[in-house]
Amino acid sequence: MRTVGQKDRRDMKKVLTVLLIVLLALTVLCVTGVLLFRHFVADQIMDKGGMMNPDYMDGTDAVPILDGDHTYVDNEKLLQVITGTWSSEDGHYTIKLDSDYRIILWLDGEPLLEDHIQFVYLQPGIIRSTELSLDSCILQKEDGSPAGEITSFYHEVSEEDTSGRLIVEIDLADNSKTVEFKKQEK
Repeated sequence: MRTVGQKDRRDMKKVLTVLLIVLLALTVLCVTGVLLFRHFVADQIMDKGGMMNPDYMDGTDAVPILDGDHTYVDNEKLLQVITGTWSSEDGHYTIKLDSDYRIILWLDGEPLLEDHIQFVYLQPGIIRSTELSLDSCILQKEDGSPAGEITSFYHEVSEEDTSGRLIVEIDLADNSKTVEFKKQEK
């Protein structure tokens, strides 16, 4: 004959066995869910080998390659062409671009803009025109008063002129104009 204590122990073993099976089943479901998430979601959106995030900077001077066209590497080639002093045909405007991507724009000797340029080739092959971006397009006189705004800024090259020309579209207080710059010879 069984006593009440033995029956309680047997019932307790059954409950513990059921709890262990449930816990094991939950663990298997969780691990399976994580693996399925990694396979179907994370691995599909994460960068594969050879791809790099161009916004990631690791502190080295190595320039990351955007794609197979070596677009960021080509930027250095264009920078060598546009670095220097450029003058408008009428001699009123001057632009100086340096290898640190800095730009200074003068009108009749008065600086109107000191900023940084940015540009990226996004087309393979021979590039005839490259848009140049500025952090700020607002032109200011030395006294701080607004002098105008740059609405477009790009470098254009032709077969005849390997240095090309800079083209700046400027909205001034009284008019808008397109100014073409030629590189000054050293």
